[in-house]
Amino acid sequence: NISTRNDARYSDDRVTWLARLDTDVGEHGLLYASVSTGYKSGGTQDAGTLYKPETLTNYEIGSKFVFLDGKLTWNTAAYYEDFKDFQLSAPITYPDGNRGLGFNNVKGSTKVAGLESELAYQEQDDRANLVLSFIPKKKLGTLQYAGSNDYQGLPACAPQSGISACMDITGNDLPHAPNVSLTAIYEHDFHLGNGGRLTPRISGQYQSDQWLSTFNLGDGDKQKAYFRGDLALRYTEPQDRWWAAAFVQNFTDGRVRTSAGRFAMPDGSFQYVSQYLPPRTFGVQLGVWF
Repeated sequence: NISTRNDARYSDDRVTWLARLDTDVGEHGLLYASVSTGYKSGGTQDAGTLYKPETLTNYEIGSKFVFLDGKLTWNTAAYYEDFKDFQLSAPITYPDGNRGLGFNNVKGSTKVAGLESELAYQEQDDRANLVLSFIPKKKLGTLQYAGSNDYQGLPACAPQSGISACMDITGNDLPHAPNVSLTAIYEHDFHLGNGGRLTPRISGQYQSDQWLSTFNLGDGDKQKAYFRGDLALRYTEPQDRWWAAAFVQNFTDGRVRTSAGRFAMPDGSFQYVSQYLPPRTFGVQLGVWF
């Protein structure tokens, strides 16, 4: 049973810190290492239930390099994040029909490890970016009773849990965390005879498959690997006082899901209802610099 009556108090504070060392590598490079902590407050929720604060210790090593007289930069960072009492939210429906989020704390350590690398090139008429994200590890700690009445068909829960349906999600992958994400952007300025500029721009993003909820319920609860691309063409008048642009977003017209809810059907099966990123979209923009 979910109550919408609140009668509770919560108060807490925490000191966070950052320690960092770095050293130059020749004239154009730098290496660094850091350890930092983070804190997310706990709070109260429906029925006056409290949830604990979340704490984080982040370990990071990285490098920063500059090439081609400053035109090309290459920044890379590898990190390991150790969360304690990770705050997990799940969609719920209250008795009055309103919808909200219920919060739980994941016991033990929730661990995330990954690498990010960015190449950026810029000169007078050309600009390009290439960003790689790699997250091979993103495992939840221990949470035996994770429930949501928005995800119908979860197993019956033990009486001591206080909720009717739940599942053990210990060790599950975090949602919305693809193993690989790659983003590329390129644009070039063409100088026109009247002094104006015409700038085409193309960008694209690839993401490997990813879970849509912490329940990791199978194919219906997963977004498959996808590619999305955007195109734009901008004209800038000679004195840089105004510009006009036309664009096509998601020109591949990919169907990318951002969430999934599982609902029971009359025949006893389950169907997923999802939200999606926008489909192929055309538009124009006008801008003025003051």
